[in-house]
Amino acid sequence: MQLMERLFDFASNWQGIERLDLGVAIKNTAAIALYEKLGFQLYGIDLKAMKENDQYIDEQLMVKFL
Repeated sequence: MQLMERLFDFASNWQGIERLDLGVAIKNTAAIALYEKLGFQLYGIDLKAMKENDQYIDEQLMVKFL
């Protein structure tokens, strides 16, 4: 959590950066909960974004506006 907060501080002070985007596997509910707690919001789903063995994994796309 501290690492992400330092990232926010760094990005906020970098001229021109207005938002941070990330993608997280939909089945990674712990990470999604953490990102939501940090202020990220869902803006879309990338279907079949990853493939592990023979199984596709959708990715949740999230954004945080600075």
